[in-house]
Amino acid sequence: KTLFARLLSESNIDKLTKDEARQVYANLHSGAMRTRRFGADEKFVTENSIQKIRTSLKYLLYSNDELDLRIHNLCLNPDFKLSQFKSSGTQELIGWVTPDKYPIRNDKADEALKLLGYDLD
Repeated sequence: KTLFARLLSESNIDKLTKDEARQVYANLHSGAMRTRRFGADEKFVTENSIQKIRTSLKYLLYSNDELDLRIHNLCLNPDFKLSQFKSSGTQELIGWVTPDKYPIRNDKADEALKLLGYDLD
């Protein structure tokens, strides 16, 4: 939580470096396996400009648009879509940065909830 809160705070997100963006990606549970096996964290910062990473993450975390629209845009809209960053990471990041407003969600968490009997559909 501290890493995400510090690096992606409203006052710091515009200063995010490529190395810090790589750290953010590598510390997401949804990206950890791809990072270990395929170097996805390095791909994330080489396939996306740092300006696009900043703009997209700032939009996701701090825009006044409805949350479902922000998630949709980050996943599908070419103006915000980031290479190597999928819906699971998008939802997880929202939870890490704003845990008082949104739960940490990703595909793994959803599967665990389904195993416990919750209907998420």
